[in-house]
Amino acid sequence: MGCKSDLRPADESLHKAVLPIVKAYPQIETCMECSAKKLQFVGEVFYYAIKAVQYPMAPLYDPETQSLKPLCVRALRRIFLMCDKDKDGLLNDKELNEFQVKCFNAPLQPEELSGVKDVVKSRLENGLENNHLTFSGFVFLHVLFIERGRLETTWAVLSTFGYGKELDLATVTRKSDAVSSRQLSQRANSYFGEIFDAFDSDHDGVLSARDQDQLFGSFPDAAFMSIIAPGMLFERTKKGLTRSGWLSFWNYVAVFDPRAVVEGALYSGLDATEQTVGDV
Repeated sequence: MGCKSDLRPADESLHKAVLPIVKAYPQIETCMECSAKKLQFVGEVFYYAIKAVQYPMAPLYDPETQSLKPLCVRALRRIFLMCDKDKDGLLNDKELNEFQVKCFNAPLQPEELSGVKDVVKSRLENGLENNHLTFSGFVFLHVLFIERGRLETTWAVLSTFGYGKELDLATVTRKSDAVSSRQLSQRANSYFGEIFDAFDSDHDGVLSARDQDQLFGSFPDAAFMSIIAPGMLFERTKKGLTRSGWLSFWNYVAVFDPRAVVEGALYSGLDATEQTVGDV
């Protein structure tokens, strides 16, 4: 923001004045000048200042690489998994509309849905598969929103699925502080069994290294991956972790950190708005 623009020399362009500042502070989201004396763009300055606080870019996007930050990608992966009801790795038209209604209380009109797909298809080679949206396409749309200054759209999506400004589920997982059970409930065993089946890509009863990467791709960090490392004595084959080993892992976690079980369920796709956190 440049105040007192009426004092800027006539022979100095706005671009020339702003460029050194932007280079020195890459975290700047919006540049504009205003003049209280001439009543120029004063209201706009306050608008963009409020917007920068309500919908910050820093947690979501890196302007230098022009890409989403890793934690944002992980959050979007969890949201994608939760919306992918048939677990085929794609969002079909029905799933996209359910996502739209959940986040924005209105379905996409047929022409809007077609327009979204056309944009993705024209800009991203692997954005669609069988005319359904891939995860890459889903991420691309959010990059597009942010680059067009529509950060409120991505923040609305994240907020709907429980994410705060630090891109964690702190508000939701805090409810799990009272969880004290040292063993998995029947519901939890069933839930984690369903997760195993959903990520067992070749349906051979084993989670390969690639399957595990996909599964933990929605978690905020690699903490769980380190717990389930090959050195741990959970049943596995040369191909990977068995179903029994997977459930043993979560029973192991329940003994030492019941709260982590709840967090694991949430980050793997449990919808806390539809199910009680304490159920696991």
